[in-house]
Amino acid sequence: MVGGGTLLALAAFLALRMPEQGFVRAAPGERSTWASLTAPLVQGAREVRGRPVLTLLIAAAALYGASTEALDRLNEFLLLRETGLPGGLSPEGWFIALALAGSLLGWAVLEPLRRRLNLSQPRQVARTLRVVLGLSVAALLAFALAPSFGWAAGALLLHGVLRGLYGPLYSAWLNQGLPSGSRATINSFASQADALGQVSCGPLFGLAGNLWGVRAALALAALVRLPTLALLSRAGKGELR
Repeated sequence: MVGGGTLLALAAFLALRMPEQGFVRAAPGERSTWASLTAPLVQGAREVRGRPVLTLLIAAAALYGASTEALDRLNEFLLLRETGLPGGLSPEGWFIALALAGSLLGWAVLEPLRRRLNLSQPRQVARTLRVVLGLSVAALLAFALAPSFGWAAGALLLHGVLRGLYGPLYSAWLNQGLPSGSRATINSFASQADALGQVSCGPLFGLAGNLWGVRAALALAALVRLPTLALLSRAGKGELR
């Protein structure tokens, strides 16, 4: 209730303080034609086909989405059934505490890092993104193999920080040099690839968890990121401009 009320208040504030002054309404004849609807899709597909770097980045989004799906679905199970939760708080209390700690840690760490990064330099962004992804593989493996709650909580918080940094870096790299007419469509392609990876591979990780255990499923999710790292390394050799 408090969160919903806060979002409503924020929406009202932004409507007054940040109006869309540059918005231009389309002419009536341009709104309902199939050509106007399909033109961005065709242009976006043409951009992706013509630029191998974009194809590699969208493929990387699919693999990364598959990996994060396993973590999102199985991290609570590992904490509850494998490492166990310490006393002093209810399970709900511990998950709330972890969420709050992750938010505070992200605020304390991510903002200074983002200010130092020059997102207008594709090669710097690409290099940093590969480092962040490599560290996230190590953090996810550490979480999967954690012998105790403290170890697992630390690895999970570290992974959350790296995940929060990965998103803006990936978006900055993807959007470098994109024409305005197809930028939204190509970003949608990347989002759909991420969702496709989650939907198609999520059940496979669930099956792996049933067959070999949740730790094996999470370790497998970490290893899935290695091909993603290879795709990003190959994409880093190309040019987005």
